[in-house]
Amino acid sequence: MANRIGTRPGDTGQTRLASGLLVDKDSPTIETLGVLDELNASIAVVQAVSAFPEQHAILARVRAVIQEIGNLIAAGRSAVLSPKEVEELEVQIRNVRVTSESQPDAVPPVGSLSAAFSEVARAQCRRAERRLLTLSELPFSAPGLGDYPIDRPQFQHALRYLNRLSDFLALTATVADASGGELSKH
Repeated sequence: MANRIGTRPGDTGQTRLASGLLVDKDSPTIETLGVLDELNASIAVVQAVSAFPEQHAILARVRAVIQEIGNLIAAGRSAVLSPKEVEELEVQIRNVRVTSESQPDAVPPVGSLSAAFSEVARAQCRRAERRLLTLSELPFSAPGLGDYPIDRPQFQHALRYLNRLSDFLALTATVADASGGELSKH
């Protein structure tokens, strides 16, 4: 059965990557994948509570890119991760900055649930960036990296993307607070 969820190696503290490699669950690879999963879940919450319909499509795309970063880690490559993803996020950051120009920089959100969820996602994004950086600096033969070549330029795109994403999430929190932090009504 190809779509089985239970695989049994997990019972002994190991798991299988998409590459087929069996690795320890406390390896740098699995730690990074776990942090990306947490980030993706937090962004799903931000998406669910956002009062801004235009954000829903942006955040759906963000979640897809985070999944691709996970694919890069689990399989050593990604079919779609490219500089274009970073450029698209930079456009969104510029758009949000225009909306938030009247807000002071680096003021922590204080009043809305929507902004608080954005701040949690931002903190998780920064942790994901740190874990990915650690993973990217390990030699190819490091435990948990597998015996396949990691596409290093794609790692750099992923690092840049997560860096921009933390900026985007901080701006999202500021805008949510400035708008009164209304939650989505859907």
